[in-house]
Amino acid sequence: MLTMPLGVYRFDTDGGCITRLALGLHEYGGLTWDRECIYLSHSNIDNASLKNEQDYRKANVGIIRAHCNKGVKVVATGICQPHQILADSRGRLLVANTGLNRIDVIDLANGNIKSIYLNGVTCDMSGDEKIGDHFNGFFEYGETLFVVAHNNDRKSKVWELNAESFEVQQIHDTEAEWAHNCWVCEHGLVICDSKNGSLYEVHTGETLWKADIPIITRGLAATDDYIFVGSSEFGNRHSRKYSEGGVWVVDRKTLQTVDRFIFPGTGCTVEVRLLDEYDHCHQGPVMSPGFSDIIKESYLSKIVEDKYKALRYRWLRC
Repeated sequence: MLTMPLGVYRFDTDGGCITRLALGLHEYGGLTWDRECIYLSHSNIDNASLKNEQDYRKANVGIIRAHCNKGVKVVATGICQPHQILADSRGRLLVANTGLNRIDVIDLANGNIKSIYLNGVTCDMSGDEKIGDHFNGFFEYGETLFVVAHNNDRKSKVWELNAESFEVQQIHDTEAEWAHNCWVCEHGLVICDSKNGSLYEVHTGETLWKADIPIITRGLAATDDYIFVGSSEFGNRHSRKYSEGGVWVVDRKTLQTVDRFIFPGTGCTVEVRLLDEYDHCHQGPVMSPGFSDIIKESYLSKIVEDKYKALRYRWLRC
């Protein structure tokens, strides 16, 4: 499954067919699920309208919606520019409340919400200056929670927290820029070095993989054999809603590109998650492709069934 700013999509990598499941609530961001519901984050605002601190302070209109067989419910409100969300192993929904520079923690059993500030910064901007950490991604690894800090115009960082208490254990500096996503695997602590169109290992500073054309890498999923990297065209907050999205397929063992799928006009790729195979980057339950239909049923008349073949490029190996 994929989220783009204006829609949610299901993509079949075998047939190259992309199906739009939902549109109409912008801007879509994070995507996660448990065995009962699919959770989607929405900023509920045109992100391009956010110019300064005053705009951000007034933009806490974002929501998290749970799409379940019994219907749709709002599980959180008052969020500013939500990015990645994670249904974790402790029965909580973690929300990157990016515009307010914090993590919101929702207890899915009782609906209680607490906000975690990791430092004294409470907004992504101070006046007209971007000062926030721009927290945007999670990876749960045993008793550790890794949190990605995009860091705006500064080099990105990865924060290492205690997964239960959210106490800061360590902050990892990187040379990556505009980083998103995080994954611990045989290649190390891997993030998307988004501005440089690559995958980056945090401890060594090594570029593990890089696209051979200029792209923004955002969205990460992995099976035993392949890594799926979301791609987007460079642009501004206006153009990203209608620009070219895509997914690159990388051999997990050799770290060589094996496939590339392009989605013209869908907007930039925000999130990539696997439905019917175990996703090593997110560790949620494996669900059938039909599980995603609960989103379609939830949106009723807002649904547009839009199917087309993605343009596909294959690298032939000698």
